[in-house]
Amino acid sequence: MGSPVGTNLGSGSRETAPTGILSTDPFFELSLDMLCIAGTDGYFKRINPAFTRILGYDPKILLSRPFVEFVHPEDVQATIQEIQRLDSGQPTVMFENRYLDSTGQIRWIQWNASAPNADGLIYAVARDITARKRAEDDLRKNAAELENSNRQLKATQEQLIQAEKMESVGRLAAGVAHEVKNPLALLLLGINYLSSGVDPNDPNVAEILDEMTQAITRADRIVRGLVNFSSENQLQLCPIDLRALLGDVLLMMRHELTKHSVRTELKLEKDLPPILADRVRIEQVFVNLITNAIQAMEETGEPRLVIRARQETLQDVSRDQGARSLDHLRDGDPVVVIEIIDNGPGVPAEALPKLFDPFFTTKATGVGTGLGLTVVRRIIDLHRGFIAIRNDPKTGGAVVSLTLKQAQP
Repeated sequence: MGSPVGTNLGSGSRETAPTGILSTDPFFELSLDMLCIAGTDGYFKRINPAFTRILGYDPKILLSRPFVEFVHPEDVQATIQEIQRLDSGQPTVMFENRYLDSTGQIRWIQWNASAPNADGLIYAVARDITARKRAEDDLRKNAAELENSNRQLKATQEQLIQAEKMESVGRLAAGVAHEVKNPLALLLLGINYLSSGVDPNDPNVAEILDEMTQAITRADRIVRGLVNFSSENQLQLCPIDLRALLGDVLLMMRHELTKHSVRTELKLEKDLPPILADRVRIEQVFVNLITNAIQAMEETGEPRLVIRARQETLQDVSRDQGARSLDHLRDGDPVVVIEIIDNGPGVPAEALPKLFDPFFTTKATGVGTGLGLTVVRRIIDLHRGFIAIRNDPKTGGAVVSLTLKQAQP
């Protein structure tokens, strides 16, 4: 197995073991297992033919050199420690180490041995377990590959379900919007008419009509959101200067940003290439996301909004990261990555997987429709891009990441 610490390893004292039953019995010669007698000087004294068959060395070589020299370098220390245990009187049970055979190949050996007797001899039996070790390695690799395949399959299945759900909701939304939009308009006209004839001194009626107006206005916002979500209008794609676009969006939202004392920072990479996008639709995306960020920072002492952008070459894109993988960006595509970062409280971990679901919202009741991010995801999908939302581990705020294709020169 190895060389005990404190022995005269390599000193030339290699007395052979006395001829005994073990070394002369036919069982010793015929055994498929490796049987040996070793000395505390670190040399084999007797070995059976299985040693030569398994390790490939001539018996004279195995008997003339310290057996630790045949042990794999990485297992020498563990082998010496096991020999020390033997010296202390504890038997070796199922100890495994690696030997290097005559061709330099690794052979896994499992040992059982008795503690040294009064003559300093160790009786040991060993078995070649290389095939088992390889099978275990193959099993572990196959299990890891299977687990990875299952994860990919589950992710693909979830994304396919999500895509099909979005298509179904889109068809439903179009029908609902068509049926509800006109009645809502009539109701609003009716309330406006009734409001003109209300006694100004009757606060109850005026309050009820005002609540009805707010409810119908909210319902109208939901319907308009459904219309936007279900819209399949052809995109008018063209090269867009992102710096100019974001400047226009921030100018458009200057009132809201000032009202909520939000400090904004643009950190755009120098020489940023244009993106290929529909200006109206992509502008809608940024307005929606910035509005969400403003609302998320309402309780923040010093609200801060950072918009970063950089160019990249896509790498390690999952098989179906978007709604339809064949339509989306692929490895090697040149893209622009835009991040919108706020310093609000972030998104609860349990809500992150649901953020793009229709009508799901983390906002207070009556604030928002639950369709904003659904519409944003829809627009990004139409652009064959990616959107992801996470929490910043440093600040705790939300980070919305958009990946859009670069416009080719």
